Amino acid sequence: MDIHRMECFLSLAKCLNFTRAAEEQYVSQSTMTMHINKLEEELGVKLFIRDKRSVRLTEAGKSLETDFIKLLDNYKEAIWRAQHISSQVNSNLRVGYHGPVNWAYIPNIFRDFKKQYPYIHLEVNINGWGTLVSQILNNSLDVIFIEKSEVEHIPQLEIQQLFRDLVCVAVPDNSKLSLKNNVNPEQLYNENLIMTNNESAPICLKKISERLSIAGFDTKKIHYVSSYENALALVASGLGISFFPRSFKQADNPNIVFVDLNSENVYLDMCLVWLKNNDNSSIKLLSKMLENYKWK
Repeated sequence: MDIHRMECFLSLAKCLNFTRAAEEQYVSQSTMTMHINKLEEELGVKLFIRDKRSVRLTEAGKSLETDFIKLLDNYKEAIWRAQHISSQVNSNLRVGYHGPVNWAYIPNIFRDFKKQYPYIHLEVNINGWGTLVSQILNNSLDVIFIEKSEVEHIPQLEIQQLFRDLVCVAVPDNSKLSLKNNVNPEQLYNENLIMTNNESAPICLKKISERLSIAGFDTKKIHYVSSYENALALVASGLGISFFPRSFKQADNPNIVFVDLNSENVYLDMCLVWLKNNDNSSIKLLSKMLENYKWK
């Protein structure tokens, strides 16, 4: 079995038409038929149900299609990797995210990526969402991790959805709420609410405020502060509670406990974003690695 025969099979599996599949592979229809017949003979299974009107995949054909797609992806990636190692090209990948430093256990992602691609040099930049958007647009970063609402209106950007980040509540360690694993919105209505004003990401701030309103909170009573650190300082001092994405949870402050908020209405959609015209091939490698990543 060769790579071209696998590609012929995948074209027919996609098109379900010998003429179109042959055109896609730049071969004659008879050559396409020969490749499919040879493949079925080699495997000893029927891959397609063919009659004068239609072509359909058998169950064995459907299974093989899934596996061949994975095999070809791995094959192309292996060639790319070998070519870069052989030519001793040290690629760079410039990555930006909002923070905190251990956001969503992102250092683990960087370690895993470096382990798979040791010849790619990673540069990491932590900054506010507004600054990150500017940096990706002026091509001073290759990829950024960011909330979807901040970038979905920008046509130059490619957006890969990563995960939906629900919200937790930072509460003082001496609060009764600190004894709970999770709380309902109505249990918090009488608390002093603190949030960062997120001036560099006004779209996201507006979205979060709207989602808090849907969950029943009076957003007019929220006290806004200038930074994540200021919000945590006020919570640690016992002056209120604050909302954060669950990926922002930190265990390094003994005066603060993070409690999950029981509400599907309050969330952030976290994405990987890059310029569509950025031809840095390392972006594709990171994107592929994150397709099946299990976010914590």
